[in-house]
Amino acid sequence: MDVIMASSICRAMASRWMIAGSPSGGEGGVRSDRGTVAPTRVVTVSLVMALALLGDSLLYVVLPLQAAALGLSGVQVGVLLSANRFVRMATNTGAARLLRRMNAGPLFVGATVLAALTTAMYTLTPTFFPFLVARLLWGFSYSALRLGCFITVLATATARTRGRLMGLYQSISRGGSFVAVMAGGALFDAFGYRPAVLVMAAGTALALPLALWRGPMERSGQPVSASTPEPRQTDPAPAPPGARLLAVKWSAFALSFVARGVVTATLAVFLRQAFGERLGPGGALGVATLASWLIGVRWLAEIGLAAPLGALSDRIGRTRAAIAWLLIGAVVTLALALAPALGVAVAAAVLLFVASSGLGATLDAAAGDLAPAGRRAEVMSAYVDWADMGAALGPLLALSLADNLGLRPTYAAGALLLGLGAAAFWATHRPAVWRADAPVGRGTVTER
Repeated sequence: MDVIMASSICRAMASRWMIAGSPSGGEGGVRSDRGTVAPTRVVTVSLVMALALLGDSLLYVVLPLQAAALGLSGVQVGVLLSANRFVRMATNTGAARLLRRMNAGPLFVGATVLAALTTAMYTLTPTFFPFLVARLLWGFSYSALRLGCFITVLATATARTRGRLMGLYQSISRGGSFVAVMAGGALFDAFGYRPAVLVMAAGTALALPLALWRGPMERSGQPVSASTPEPRQTDPAPAPPGARLLAVKWSAFALSFVARGVVTATLAVFLRQAFGERLGPGGALGVATLASWLIGVRWLAEIGLAAPLGALSDRIGRTRAAIAWLLIGAVVTLALALAPALGVAVAAAVLLFVASSGLGATLDAAAGDLAPAGRRAEVMSAYVDWADMGAALGPLLALSLADNLGLRPTYAAGALLLGLGAAAFWATHRPAVWRADAPVGRGTVTER
């Protein structure tokens, strides 16, 4: 029943976006020179990713609760939940190399099958080392699926739609995590660990027909490969100086480390230390409840705002958007660190998660802007290595930093990391901030 519900929710989201992406969808869609096939393909590969994420997302909620029953220690749970992120720093490159030797379609289908199998393995391998193998295999599956989604967006989008379509991919794929947490958590409470995880595996298996039907493909109708060139009139500029791409990578690291890592992992602890166990008028609200609501804002922001905020970067220019979101993120993270009252902390956390949604879509598109047609897989895999490093190190170091520095200084240091990202963008992309053509979404491509 919950698989049907999850599938229905994903289909409803897809229908909404495909209508927006069709030629009749007005300015929001990819225009008629590509028809409706390309936007449908972006939605389809994003749905595959959403369904592939079901088991992984549920695991973050239920594995700590089930650890004792599975014979796992707290340290082992931490290793299992972070192993897939660390291994991606190797498997991202591996997936890119595979794409130089084969078309993306078969790799994407194989990764989809592997995602379903590894999710089922979470119920069949209750001991630590087999479970760890399943998590490492999932890390490779995720690398291949994400790379397939990225190159599909890059093959489909123009400079004027790249931010919107990157945001669209984020919105749909993150919907899978939201469904897993909501429906999967209810299944866990009602039926237990194994039934809940097996239902998520069945949901992931539903992605296989989608992957076979509309896998990664170039707009010309040929399967995407790492070396497939675009038509000449839309070729990106030659590979830019390394410093320009390094600014994008550093910003992705800072975003993942600070907003998606340290703050997400420690927000409940911070609120309890700063304002006590019971919050609100008369202590009516528990700190865990408020923290979970605020984390929920992060998920909802990525689902609802990634596409429109990505589209904003198409309109005002990638460089302007990135600098703005990095500065907003730095300011509100510092405000969170210095928050004298609960209301200030809540407002700062909400604004940080909204800014992280806009920044994520903008940086994905900026990395795509800097990826020549023949090196897309290579450039995008190197870019996501930095994001994965931040995502892996953030939760791992968060509590250690809190113990040694305190959370307020830790958050202030996080604000500095985001500020350095803004400074790096300014230094390496400065002409695009003032150039007359910057509102065309190619600020990071056309300047020399």
